Amino acid sequence: MAETSEREVYMGFFDKKYCDVCGEKIGLLGNRKLEDGNLCKDCAAKLSPFFSERKSSTVEEIKKQLAYREENRKELERFQATRIIGERMKVMVDEAGKRFVVTSSSDLLKANPDIISLSDVISCNLDLDVEDTELMQKDSQGKEVSYNPPRFCYTYTFYIEIGVRNPWFTQIRFRLNPSAVEIVDEQTGGFGGVGRLAGSRRQSMVHPEYNADYRKYQRMSDEIIAVLLNQPMPADILADQMVDGPGMFNQILRTGAGVLAGGMMQGGNRMQNGNMMQNGNMMQGGNMMQNGNMMQGGNMMQGGNMMQGGNMMQGGNMMQGGNMMQNGNMAQNGSWTCSCGMTNTGRFCQNCGAQKPEAIRYRCDKCGWEPADPAHPPKFCPQCGDLFDGGDRTN
Repeated sequence: MAETSEREVYMGFFDKKYCDVCGEKIGLLGNRKLEDGNLCKDCAAKLSPFFSERKSSTVEEIKKQLAYREENRKELERFQATRIIGERMKVMVDEAGKRFVVTSSSDLLKANPDIISLSDVISCNLDLDVEDTELMQKDSQGKEVSYNPPRFCYTYTFYIEIGVRNPWFTQIRFRLNPSAVEIVDEQTGGFGGVGRLAGSRRQSMVHPEYNADYRKYQRMSDEIIAVLLNQPMPADILADQMVDGPGMFNQILRTGAGVLAGGMMQGGNRMQNGNMMQNGNMMQGGNMMQNGNMMQGGNMMQGGNMMQGGNMMQGGNMMQGGNMMQNGNMAQNGSWTCSCGMTNTGRFCQNCGAQKPEAIRYRCDKCGWEPADPAHPPKFCPQCGDLFDGGDRTN
């Protein structure tokens, strides 16, 4: 009787089974046990990748989850990822919809990752797994011995843990770095991915922040945590996004441009309010401000006067070829224009009899230097640096 019972059990193992959800026949190795029934591998594949309670779930609970998963797939058609963080496993955020998914697939509809509302995030933190392995060397007899002092290889694996409110799971845990970050604790104490502090004093632990890969994944972790918990973004990440989104900061660094106080540094020059600062001078509306003076249409505004074609406009009058245009008239070859409008060559106006005004002339009283235009000296003597004032007048 016992033998028959064992045989029946043995034969029952090979009995045909059917999925209690879809009704399809289950293959020999395709059964996924439920608390009160059987589930085929095709239906099991449709469950959430973060769901881990299948064996303790009833057939009815699995049917409800599959219905939820189908609605999730339809909602993915409207999901717009505007921020993507990660390499192989990524956090994709729909910032307008205030929701996100975690997936390694580029085909969201096929992978059907669970859409989680940012308001359903309870917690988010980094779980950094650190392992150390002592490095050994062989002595003269071929035996493995420790270094003196001992040396170690440290491996760092970054895991992100997200606590959520969801009827089917409460935690999303995934590995951020595809391969572990390895840092050798060199006894020489270099910083190129190496952890010891420089100097003769030996340190017992590495400093991973000097490793580029470690910094990269730490930065990814910080960004994920800030986004999902609606926290202020770290300054280095914020700088990355000041110009047209993620990844732009690295591109700016590669091209030699930067962002400074709302302006763009381009080729070492600063764009401010649409104008370019070049060599300390501002390009404004296509014109250059130089030493506080504006170059306009190729002409320089200096002290409120315009240099045009090498000639200076002063007080509304143009100095041209050493002659002054005054009230539309040019004083040429020693001629002068009276206040009445008459152009004269003598000492008195031939129209009104007024005496020709005598031009004030300057010469440096310290070194004797005389400007090319004695009536319009510079502020300081270019030869000795003395200030031009009333004491330098020659008449």
